[in-house]
Amino acid sequence: MSHRSEKSQSFLTPLGWLLALCAGSAPWWQGSRNSQPDDWGSLWIGGQIVADGHSDSLYSIDPTDFGNPTGPVWASYAEQVSDLAPFVHPFVHNPLVAYALAPVTRLMSFATSASVLLVLSGISVVLFSAGCINLWTRRTPQIVPLVVLSVAVWVSAATQLSFWIGQTTPIIMMLIAVGLAMSVRRPWLSGLLVSIAVLIKLTPVLIVLIMLMFAGHRRAGVWVAGLSLFWGVLTLVVAPWSVISAWWQALGWLGSKTLVSAINQSLASLLARGQQPEGSIVAVIDEAPAAVMWWSMGIVLVTVALFLVTLIKLKDFRFEICAVVAFVGVTALSGIVWTHYTMVAFVAVTGLVALAERSSWWAAVGLLPAVLLFPPFGEAFVSAERTPNSLMWAGFLSLVIPMIALAGMGLGARPEIRADRRLRWSSLVEAVAETTGGRR
Repeated sequence: MSHRSEKSQSFLTPLGWLLALCAGSAPWWQGSRNSQPDDWGSLWIGGQIVADGHSDSLYSIDPTDFGNPTGPVWASYAEQVSDLAPFVHPFVHNPLVAYALAPVTRLMSFATSASVLLVLSGISVVLFSAGCINLWTRRTPQIVPLVVLSVAVWVSAATQLSFWIGQTTPIIMMLIAVGLAMSVRRPWLSGLLVSIAVLIKLTPVLIVLIMLMFAGHRRAGVWVAGLSLFWGVLTLVVAPWSVISAWWQALGWLGSKTLVSAINQSLASLLARGQQPEGSIVAVIDEAPAAVMWWSMGIVLVTVALFLVTLIKLKDFRFEICAVVAFVGVTALSGIVWTHYTMVAFVAVTGLVALAERSSWWAAVGLLPAVLLFPPFGEAFVSAERTPNSLMWAGFLSLVIPMIALAGMGLGARPEIRADRRLRWSSLVEAVAETTGGRR
């Protein structure tokens, strides 16, 4: 599809928008009766702390158990939400997030805000699914595939956990998926959505660099970079330097430690599970197992090599593959991969389904681990006795295997998107010139 015809495509049909609105009521109805929004409680308390002028206490982390915030200020606010959220964790986001939430804490109660989050999360599941389909087809999603994908995402372990603990992950993943899908049609909107995701989670910043490298998506990349810079300047304006410094110290501390927990699906956490003290929520270990570096390097090298083959072998969808592989990769190989992060695997899985030749064994191998995204396999593995049907490595494998398969899509793509080129250096140079000069 040409850029011109793609720009004429609407994001959703009216029926699709109706589905999204209806989806907002379902998690609210379910969650208002059966949820424990601990993670949302952490953000809410961050907003309250700022609103009440205690911003110097925003970043209070227990150095031995990440699941426990410390200090009398946090203890006081945690007590106020303990009926709904008894296990709030420390605030580690950009301080601008807390400053943005501060007025919200004056407008509504914590219980009301948790219900609003559930409604937004339900809507986001459908919009996320629509973004995945838009991204890989460049067409307005028809209602049947939209419903099928939305239901699959909805019942996944990641989404159900997000609803249960009050996570913003469905909203963040929606921002990224829709932002990528709209990067040609609406560069300014793409920039706004992705920049908000970067503000909240930081890891999507890699998408900015990829957008700037691919000529057809460069305008969106400029928007993301510009708006991200704006958020950074705004943070410096509204937050005291002591708070910003505390945030950087918190990020540095997190980067230097290994957080071991049943819901952390990172390679480091999985390999260090035997070192978790009894009774800890999220144990903090000083050093990651040595094998983490070697396994990570091996995965990166294999993924990059396969993508270079794909860059040569395909004449289209190279930006989409590069952006999704990079984002899934930086998510999967980071030190913190909470179970709800595995929602991003659906972007890669949708790409495998959309781009693969129907008889391709390569795509089939990449799709097999998709079953690990669903209960009971994809739920947090605590122990063989307590969670006998969940698999300890399910989250990590459900991210890494589809990512590697998507990176190597040149080995199993549909004939119409393949390029007639041999695997040699001159072909790689030609492919790079195409992507940086205007081809996709």
